[in-house]
Amino acid sequence: AGAEAFAKWYYEQVGEATTTGDGAVLREFSTSSCNVCRATATKSEEGAKKYGTAEENPYTVTLIDSKEDGGRRLVRVRVEYDDYQFVDDQGEPQAQVEGDKVRVTLFPEWNGSGWRIADWVMIA
Repeated sequence: AGAEAFAKWYYEQVGEATTTGDGAVLREFSTSSCNVCRATATKSEEGAKKYGTAEENPYTVTLIDSKEDGGRRLVRVRVEYDDYQFVDDQGEPQAQVEGDKVRVTLFPEWNGSGWRIADWVMIA
């Protein structure tokens, strides 16, 4: 249950980064080799500078399943979000995002003291 709860929490933090413009949590709880984790953290920060932030976490993350595959743990989640917008510091809308549903497969790893995401893949 630990891997599943962690993977779900991690992807909720992807949504949270849209509200803060800060990708530090995404970096802290991923392995240094997780390129998609690093890129998502950077994209969140750059997007906030360019478009502002979302007013609240737009993502609803639901566990689908979890299994071992070739010695790796994989956790699949469903991510749903309604239309939302990014607003600047004055609350003025800067960009609109259309709602969608996607599935995400995350690969959590236990490093002896805590979970980290080693990789993740989005499936539209």
